Amino acid sequence: MSKNLLRLSQLVTTFGPGAMLDLPDRSVMIAGLDRWDDAKRRRIVEPRLERKLPDGPQRGLATAPLHEESPYRRDAPGVDAIVFPQWFVASRGEAVNGRVRRRLVRFGELDQRSKCLVEEPAGKKVKIPVAPVRFVAACEHGHVEDIDWSRFVHRGSRNCAGRLELEESAATGDVAETWIRCACGQSRALYEALGPDNKVLGRCGGARPWLGRDAREACDRHLRLLVRTASNAYFPVALTVLALPTETEEDRLDRLVAEHREDLEPVKTTEDLAQAFRFNKRLAQALSGFTSEAVLAALARARGEGSPRPRLKPEELAVLAGPALGERSDPEAVLVSEHLPRERWDPDRRFPVVARLTLVHRLRVVTALRGFTRFDFANPDRDGELDPEVRVQELSLDPKPYPATEQHGEGLFLLFERDAVKRWKERPEVLAREQALEAGFRRWAEARGREPKGFPGATWIALHTLSHMLLAEIALEAGYPLASLKERVYVGEAGCGILLYAAAFDLGGTLGGLLALGPRLCELLERARERNAICSADPTCAEHDPRRDRSGNPLAGAACHGCVLLPEPCCEVRNDFLDRALAIGTIVDPRLGLLG
Repeated sequence: MSKNLLRLSQLVTTFGPGAMLDLPDRSVMIAGLDRWDDAKRRRIVEPRLERKLPDGPQRGLATAPLHEESPYRRDAPGVDAIVFPQWFVASRGEAVNGRVRRRLVRFGELDQRSKCLVEEPAGKKVKIPVAPVRFVAACEHGHVEDIDWSRFVHRGSRNCAGRLELEESAATGDVAETWIRCACGQSRALYEALGPDNKVLGRCGGARPWLGRDAREACDRHLRLLVRTASNAYFPVALTVLALPTETEEDRLDRLVAEHREDLEPVKTTEDLAQAFRFNKRLAQALSGFTSEAVLAALARARGEGSPRPRLKPEELAVLAGPALGERSDPEAVLVSEHLPRERWDPDRRFPVVARLTLVHRLRVVTALRGFTRFDFANPDRDGELDPEVRVQELSLDPKPYPATEQHGEGLFLLFERDAVKRWKERPEVLAREQALEAGFRRWAEARGREPKGFPGATWIALHTLSHMLLAEIALEAGYPLASLKERVYVGEAGCGILLYAAAFDLGGTLGGLLALGPRLCELLERARERNAICSADPTCAEHDPRRDRSGNPLAGAACHGCVLLPEPCCEVRNDFLDRALAIGTIVDPRLGLLG
């Protein structure tokens, strides 16, 4: 049914395997890739991204199953889901001493036709609607399971089979106002299960219900109370790349090998390749002009055999910072750019720190879901790389293609003056600010038991904050909703810059509203600086010190919802590593910013 359809992007960014989703009459968990309909998935070819994923060249990338909504089709959905949690609570109950008690019941005890709890008080059958319970048990490794409510209320004992009830004293659903009660008279406050070091719910059993009922693995953690609809219940771990033009013959061969992966899978030697060409004329024609040695070398690269994995964003920066690319009349070009002369966008040189503005008329962005975490996120670093030490839950038992999306769009790329940025970075006040931000980052990492590595540095934070400011201004002018605009921040050997772009799933891309703002870049920069010079939360925002943070945001400086925080789809790193002070200055130090 249409009400149970999800967008392709949602199955990569929000509701991938292992995520919990509310339906009208129950909560479900999206099943693993083993239970997705492979026949309805469309292949996506992006070798650079595939080489960054574990076994990526062998697994490949593919969309989520595509659904054709038609009155003439009644085929099964392409993505399975399981009922989770299995515990439900009755929609109505009885009031006792100012508290409301509602019965807890398992899914198997419900009337399967009406999905209601059936009771017979005074011999009369009554159907009581139910709702899935809001609480589940999970651990930091991503495992999740139903809470053993009987064990919880009886403090470890499972000998009582009495009727269980959820008791609340307020309509807010606050955990502090919630108790679990048994018909035997035992009761326990739910807040006793709170806290990251709490062991009340017992040791984790390694349950991975999205992969199957018996898909468990060893785990040394204790279970924690988790609200299934909370924002920390599911953090997708995704990688994004900007498709680069295939300028060399080697690049073109790598793409052809990726497109014909299935036909080349059994090929190991020159003799195997000759046999494949003999019986597969389509393959032979596609790879004609390449030597057998070159094809075998490309196969080895695709299989990750001895070839170094590329650094994603440094490669993109080198291309964006280089000469203009492609022709708009070429339908095969994946990246088409044009350098806008300075007299068109900054004739008075009001912003000399911006060295060049590039209009990106066409771009292709591919995002793949690597896995997910719970309770805490795992962002890529400033080069687009994932920390291999972060525990990420798998999406399938068998090596299925990674879920991915492919979008086409347009963008603006701002390249910054290398020497100006270097002089700014070496100022004593900037170095002091960077040290304060890095100290906050170390506090954050140590509190999570992680190595304090991956701090992006003052330059990246300044550009990231400026990117947020410009996206907010662009949304007011370009006609795109703010959440549809995205950023990509680059700092590397080739220089530093920011790519602001809009992309859509249609091959036609977007409508040019972003490119039309290119000649008005100076106006956008002026307005961004003026609008964010003072935040509505100042002086609290401007004086925020990540070294002594008490607000739960040790990864940011002067940044809050009143100034530079944006909807999460816009941001590469979930609104972390932002600081108005480094970008434009604040009322505390108005001359600290990179933009001046």
